Amino acid sequence: MALGHAAGFPEGEDIERALYGSTVEYAYDSGSTLSRKPDGYWTATYDHAHSRVSGVLVVNNPAPWTWTKNTPVLWQSPDPASLPAPIFPTWATTQLAGIQVECQPAIRSVHTALGLPERWPTGDAFPRE
Repeated sequence: MALGHAAGFPEGEDIERALYGSTVEYAYDSGSTLSRKPDGYWTATYDHAHSRVSGVLVVNNPAPWTWTKNTPVLWQSPDPASLPAPIFPTWATTQLAGIQVECQPAIRSVHTALGLPERWPTGDAFPRE
């Protein structure tokens, strides 16, 4: 599944909660523990919720003039029943490890996969004559 958002720009924490569920702290007499609520896309209360979706690829403001600037992020399914999503070297990745989210940066810049210069396009976006 791919998602590009050009209007509101959710933060990584917003996407994390939407996919993996909200974090919650439970307090006990002996201390406290962190956990995740079953309110995320992949963490719903029924077994293997959305296990057929291996990952969600998110990019901020997808547009021709931002293709070399915005790195797509692949949010990977935590469900062991999901097939592993392919990961391109120009994508950053996130995955759920216990209740923590682990993030890995892209290995290569996006412009290398597109065969474009790093500062593309050049010139003014909408020059007036």
